[in-house]
Amino acid sequence: MNSDIHNIVFDFGNVLVHWDIEGAMISRYSHDLISMFRDNENSGFEDINVLCDMGKPLSECIQLMRQQHGDIWADMMQWYIDHFTDAVSGQLEGSQQLILDLKEAGYHVYGLSNWSAETFKLVWNNPQRYPIFHLLEDLIISGDVHCVKPNRNIYELALSRFGITANETAFLDDRRDNIDGALAVGMHTIQFVSPEQVRTDLIQLGVNIPRLITPQDLQ
Repeated sequence: MNSDIHNIVFDFGNVLVHWDIEGAMISRYSHDLISMFRDNENSGFEDINVLCDMGKPLSECIQLMRQQHGDIWADMMQWYIDHFTDAVSGQLEGSQQLILDLKEAGYHVYGLSNWSAETFKLVWNNPQRYPIFHLLEDLIISGDVHCVKPNRNIYELALSRFGITANETAFLDDRRDNIDGALAVGMHTIQFVSPEQVRTDLIQLGVNIPRLITPQDLQ
């Protein structure tokens, strides 16, 4: 156990909120075509999405996709962006209470996410639907700083901006490559699977928050 952790840094997509591009696209495109769109070799979606997360204007990203991969994929990317909030279907069950428990116990909570600055504004400016972002003490969006995880620089920027040290910080992300990036700068890490799993793993690291109640507690 580690009792020196004082700060928790959260990723956003599929950690604090549900994110799935199909939610934005299924009203117009079939499952099969969406799967083809997600295949980077077909559409270049992953490459273009990184540019979006790096802060390149979305209109330029769509134009680049049109030039490199054709109209069908660029039109799908435009539809995805135009209906972006349908891809963020709501908060992940249990994550808000986890943050509230951490804050009540005196821990500092922050956010670090790969996200287009343009589309993040759509969720940030809707606190009634996504109040969880406003519980964080501070956050860094990759599109604002033009650097993405798992690049070492964005973790070091987060530590500096938040005024925290790596050895006192736990970083939570659902992607293994982003976890490895945080490990490289000395953070404690947990790969996110569910709020229940993360709560248990945080407690195992020495974080003093309420544990899950299980059937054994009824005996």
